[in-house]
Amino acid sequence: MKYKLVGDNDISNPIENVLINRDVKNIKTFLKPTSNVCISPLKLKNIMKAAQTLLKVIKEGGELFIQVDSDP
Repeated sequence: MKYKLVGDNDISNPIENVLINRDVKNIKTFLKPTSNVCISPLKLKNIMKAAQTLLKVIKEGGELFIQVDSDP
């Protein structure tokens, strides 16, 4: 299967290229965030329930599947 690159692509720096194509404005801050740009995980809906479930599964030696949806 052949692929064709779309847009301006710098193959010498693929990570930067991907981030630019995903409209990341400040790559350095994105890759090395500081506490002032990160939201508190406690603001996430149901985070305490998720943490309790995770701890229970670990304690009981159960299996766990984590699915992430990174869409804004």
